[in-house]
Amino acid sequence: MNSKKWLKYLILNIIVFFSLIVFFNYIIDPFQHYRKASIYTFDYSGNQKYLNPGLAKNYEYNSIIIGTSMTENFSLEKTKYILNNPIKLSIAGGKAFEFKELLDISFNTHKIETVLFGLDIYSFLNDRQSNKLPYYLYDNNIFNDYKYLLSLDTLKRSFYVLFSKNNDKSKVEDNYNHMFEWQNKYQKNFRLENVINNWNERDIKFNHAQSFWNLIQLRNNFDLNLYKLILENKNIKFIIFFPPYSILTYKDWEEKESLNTILKFKEYIYDKFLPLSNVELFDFQITKEITHNLNNYKDITHYSQDINYWILEQINKNNFLLNTQNKDNIESTFRNQLIEYKINFN
Repeated sequence: MNSKKWLKYLILNIIVFFSLIVFFNYIIDPFQHYRKASIYTFDYSGNQKYLNPGLAKNYEYNSIIIGTSMTENFSLEKTKYILNNPIKLSIAGGKAFEFKELLDISFNTHKIETVLFGLDIYSFLNDRQSNKLPYYLYDNNIFNDYKYLLSLDTLKRSFYVLFSKNNDKSKVEDNYNHMFEWQNKYQKNFRLENVINNWNERDIKFNHAQSFWNLIQLRNNFDLNLYKLILENKNIKFIIFFPPYSILTYKDWEEKESLNTILKFKEYIYDKFLPLSNVELFDFQITKEITHNLNNYKDITHYSQDINYWILEQINKNNFLLNTQNKDNIESTFRNQLIEYKINFN
């Protein structure tokens, strides 16, 4: 075989090889970018930033649960008495701009009635560059799909979902109802000892007030990625809640001289949301029975699944619903709690 024929043969084989990869990844479609999975059982494990856009595009739903890990332990079946036909699009450690991207997809492809949004203060930190999204999964541009179809990670995922031992169709509905939940994984971690260890091991030298918690950036991220979105979708009801971190989270911010910035940011959110007729805003932070009982937590921020269920009950009863008449009292009550709470683990 001469060199020209050998080169043609090589090029042809390369083309065939990559064409097979593209074809295989397209048929399996492990992140459900083109269609809902039908030839294998989808187990909802893996990177949520890759999984969620496919869920948002191709599943049938009328309501959305979205937020950070604080929302992951909401099981869909438990939310159905306040949400009609919900889907969960949580991202552990997610940022506001990431949630906006997902909500944009949902609003453009579905008729959404209600959004249950866990408003995690950390989501508004200005670190877009460190949380890059695979935008080729979020947009409708077919010309950048090669990043998906030719990806080695996609190929690995294709083999995983096709040959997974979890490929049990009888578990599909259960997997969907409980997707992204982590309660069982950390069940033994919800105890006082773990929270104390987490408190003692935190980094008290790093000044978050100067580095992370910039009030102008927090407000700008809020305005651009959440407030504007809500204003543009007045026909959608937004149930928004501040997750009940343990009291130690706020004591930590107090020690790091970040507390005033964060409380001012919360006040800003109050003032922006309360006039809106399509927003219900809940703040559970003043509930001492929850936030001061450290056995409810696995660290200083993450509460157990029982608290997720409790949150749903309170929302259903309109408990801790903020309005212009009670917001000042809620703010002052919480500030007094912070003053009165003394840390003594001896």
